[in-house]
Amino acid sequence: MFSGRISGIQRACIILLTLVFTLGVVGSAEAARKKKKKDDKDAGKNFTVTEQMGKKLMAAHEFLEADDYKQAADVLRELEKRAERLNPYERALVYQMLGMSQAGQEKYKEALVYLEKCVAEEGLPYGQIVSTRFTIAQLYMATE
Repeated sequence: MFSGRISGIQRACIILLTLVFTLGVVGSAEAARKKKKKDDKDAGKNFTVTEQMGKKLMAAHEFLEADDYKQAADVLRELEKRAERLNPYERALVYQMLGMSQAGQEKYKEALVYLEKCVAEEGLPYGQIVSTRFTIAQLYMATE
């Protein structure tokens, strides 16, 4: 029965629940702020490829999946020759895939050149740039 007075246990529960609720609200606000900050980094960027470019990138991707690095590199180097006509996102994807192709063949120094060009384009979404930087760090560890 409730007598109108709050016991020590009830008071502790109320304080604990208030603390949990407050931390949850603050944590949610912090997560939303981080997501907004990440989204702001991608704001105004064009992450699209033309249909023709998409087909060629898919072909290169399929060659990479089959460990046919030579065929993948051939397709990607043809695209690289036309790099000035590609948008930053397309160029970044070409460089990223060329880097992965070189890394798959254990040509780490060549892979680093392409992956650094990929990041320098600033054409990928923020999450992919972070992932590519992590791969670059791993390759530096493998080569030095």
